[in-house]
This record gives sequence, structure tokens and C-alpha cells, in this order.
Amino acid sequence: RSSDLFSSHIGLWMTDEVDLLDVSSAGKSIWLLKVPNYVKEAWESAKDSEVGTIKIDTGKKRPELSLHVSQKLKSKSAEKSFPLEHKINLNPPERQQMFVFVENSIEASKESSSGLPFQRFSVVGKIEKRADCRPEGTDSYMSMKKRRIEATAQQKDTIKQIGTIVPVYTPISQHAEDKEHQEKKKVEGKRAREDKRAIEDILFKCFERHQYYAFKDLLRLTKQPPTFLKEILKEIAVYNTKSPHKHMWELKEEYRCYKGTETE
Repeated sequence: RSSDLFSSHIGLWMTDEVDLLDVSSAGKSIWLLKVPNYVKEAWESAKDSEVGTIKIDTGKKRPELSLHVSQKLKSKSAEKSFPLEHKINLNPPERQQMFVFVENSIEASKESSSGLPFQRFSVVGKIEKRADCRPEGTDSYMSMKKRRIEATAQQKDTIKQIGTIVPVYTPISQHAEDKEHQEKKKVEGKRAREDKRAIEDILFKCFERHQYYAFKDLLRLTKQPPTFLKEILKEIAVYNTKSPHKHMWELKEEYRCYKGTETE
């Protein structure tokens, strides 16, 4: 028996925590029945009410099973023409064992008077038989099947006419920020080159205050064209390519006037 394979409670590792699994009903036999979608939808709409009955005809050599869906569910369902009578075909048994699990809520455990610790999962039972539920091929069933197929085949994307005006945004070839940047470049490009000695004096005074400078800061301080300033820097300074002062300029050793300490 499958119940002999389990103790009354067993610990399972779910993620990083230990949850108790209730296996007291592991030996209970359950049938797994596959039903059409319209029956499933009708059953889901039922709340604690009878959904149907299963009839077993033992008058023949081989018992015949049938499912009769409750008439109350049909009246509540959106599909009014689905058949009530269905034939149940049993599938051959499989070697693989299957069980049904449910997840318990914390509120239900508080209402329980068993005194046992909270069991997150429970085994409802073991699947002993598997079966398929098939309706009779009546005219009403075939017309219902046709309507459902046509409904799924309908195009979901539709054209809708709107009454308000949708604002149209004209593409802009050049934004205001780009124009400002271009104007700034033109102004910088038109800057007249000052005397080379004067620029060197300005640079020496800058490096007296700080040992390292970024190129954009030197451009702002000297107000000279980038190409001209870079030519001067290559003569009196070195460009750092390694951390911690990567991409910054520093005076060459022969031009430094500070000793030992670095002024950041």
C-alpha cells in the first residue's frame, strides 16, 4: 500500500525552509477525469454545489460509465447548448504513480483543532484510474463546437474610430541642444590663438594650484582652441593613461615646482 511508504508526517525542503507534508490521505484512491473545456468552465462557476453524477451500468459484460452534468450548471453557464450526457472511457493503467497535492492556507490551520504544527502541503490521494469524458456527437453539440471554433478564429485586432484629434509630432532634424552645441563649437573654433608664452604662463599657474587637470578644465581656463592647447600641453605636460589619475594631464618632471607631496 502506498500509505505504508509514508509516515504520518514527513519533512520536505522547499527552498531554504522545512515544510511539513500531511500524507495521512496518501492511500485514498482518486480518479483523474479529463473533461471538455465547457464542462470545466461550468464546474469552476459552481460554488459548493452538485456538479454532476457518474452512472455505472453493470448490466453488460463490461461496465459502462457515463457522466451526467447537473442541469443547474447548464442554466448558469454562458453556453446554453452544451450536452449533459457524456461517455467515460477508461484508459489503461500506467506504471507511473501519481498523487494529488493541495496547498493549505494559514487561516485554515488556525481553525483546525488537531493541535499539529502547520502543514503547508497535503496529499489528497493516489490516482488509481485515468479516464476521458467524451460527449455524444449530436447536432446541438456540433453546432456549439462550430461556434467555439469560429470565436477563437476571429481576429482580435480591430479598427476603432476615435473622435478626438491625435497630436502629430513632426520629426526634427536638429534639436535645440544640438544647435547650442554646434554654436558653442563654432565660437570655440573662432577663438584667436594667443601668444604661446602667455598660454604657458597660464598653464603653469594652474598646475601650481592643482597637480592634475582634465583637458576640458584646461580648455575652460585658457579659452584656447583644443588643437592649439593640446600642442602646448604635449610640450610641457604628460597625459596619464593609468589609474588613479587616468585621462588627466600633469606637468613634466622638469617643470614641477613642488616637492614630494601631491596637491589634488
